[in-house]
Order: sequence, then structure tokens, then C-alpha cells
Amino acid sequence: MKGEFEKRIDSFNLFLERLKRSFKPGEDQELINHYNLLHNRADFIYLYNYHSGQLMFSKGLQKLTGLSGNNIEIIDIYKLIHPEDISDVLLYTRASLSVSLNIKTKEEADGHFTVDFRLKKPNGRYARILRQSSALEVSRKDGLISTISLCTDISNIKMNGPVVSMYTGTRKKQYEELLEIEKRDMSENLSTSKLSQREKEILDLISQGKKSIDISNQLNISIHTLHTHRRNMLKRYGAKSITELLIKMVINK
Repeated sequence: MKGEFEKRIDSFNLFLERLKRSFKPGEDQELINHYNLLHNRADFIYLYNYHSGQLMFSKGLQKLTGLSGNNIEIIDIYKLIHPEDISDVLLYTRASLSVSLNIKTKEEADGHFTVDFRLKKPNGRYARILRQSSALEVSRKDGLISTISLCTDISNIKMNGPVVSMYTGTRKKQYEELLEIEKRDMSENLSTSKLSQREKEILDLISQGKKSIDISNQLNISIHTLHTHRRNMLKRYGAKSITELLIKMVINK
């Protein structure tokens, strides 16, 4: 008997098969029709265009995240990811993207990327989200054009625990190899960052979910000093939160 995760993956595969047979860029109603066939197995859907760097379509986003308007960027969604999860989510996503950027034909786009993480809801609480993504538009000339992603609240199945990712299809091995490269690159990127050794220690403890008082005691510094370090890190990277700081450090190789 299949578990809940397997059922959701099967639903996504069926959704992709139907969508790819009839998808035409700019026809949002077609996306909505296929989305409605999922029978509430996904909470929101979005289409991201890598050439324009924009979300070209989304449905259900505001209800789960509170984000609304025509100028929502993908980084706005990433900023809502739990600070303890963001580094892993970015790591896995970049490895997946490295695979997808090599896809030139629809036949090569036979796999999809899955990752789960905690995302902040409008009420300030976190939900566990399962994100399933796949290349939607590709061409020999332009390569990857767009991806389609379904995001589902799976808090009733899994709330805590490490971020888990999976890549299916013929390029699974390539994904695993690129993931190791991305891990090395991330390590080098963080080691050569603008942060001092003390700031790196603080950031690492914050990303582990440690409270300020615990970090203060562990590093033997005052709360005032800790908050000063935190403000300086955010200012140096032009970030408004630790999550945004981590995004900028990981994305900007």
C-alpha cells in the first residue's frame, strides 16, 4: 500500500503528463484546469520563467503565504523559509537547477525535483511544505525556459526534522554528483565571506535554531554584543533578516 508521499508524487506525475501534452505559454486557464484536477493535493502552484526571472503564474500563494500583487519575486517566497532550513533548500535547489540547465528536449525533462521545508504562514507560524518541481518549457536553442512547481502543506505528515530532497528520472545520478560539487562550493563561499570568525559562529548557531540567550552563554558574550554582531551582519549584506542574509550568501557565489 502506497504511503502519502508516494500518492502525492503520483499525483504530480499525472499532473505533469496532462499539462505537458496541452501547455501553451500564456494560457493561464489551462494551468488552472489541470491544477483543479489535483483534488486539493496541492496548496499552491507557480510557474517560474528563468529567462525573465519572474513568476509568470501563481495560484493559492496568498492563502498560504500572505504574498499578493503582481510584483512577487521568487526570493520573496524564499525569505519565508525557516532560517534552519534555508541553506539546505538553496543547496538542493541549486543542484537541481544545475541539472535542469542542461536539458534541451522534452524527452530529457523526464524527472522532477522534490524538497520539503518549513515555511512561515501569515499568522507567523510555520507549516511543512512539500515542493515538487519540473522543467516545463525547454528548447534546443534556449535550454531551460520555465519550471512548474506544486507546493503542499504536509504538516500533518511531517512537521520537524531535516530538509529532504529527491531527484527522479534519468538524471538522478547527475543530480547527486552536482550536489556534491554544490556542497563544496557552498563551503568555500561561506569560508571566504565578509563575515568574521565570530560572526560565522553566531550565524551557524542562529541557523541551528539556538536562542539568543543560549548563543550568548555558549560563546561567552553579552546579549548586547550578540545583537550588535547580528545588526552588523545584516547591514554588511543589505539584508533585513537572517534568512535573507543566508539567501544572499548562498546565491551569490
